[in-house]
Amino acid sequence: MSRTNRLIFIVWICGERFEFSLGEQRFYKRESFSYPKRCQECRDEMEGDQGLI
Repeated sequence: MSRTNRLIFIVWICGERFEFSLGEQRFYKRESFSYPKRCQECRDEMEGDQGLI
């Protein structure tokens, strides 16, 4: 049986799914970050709403 090392998250804001690859998981673990809760589109939209670019 083949096993993938990616996770699929459902975004709590928009309800869309996004993939969290093994490389991203390793990076987040190395940097002691929590797993993401937003997809890239939601993050971009939040930054735009806050005036961050």
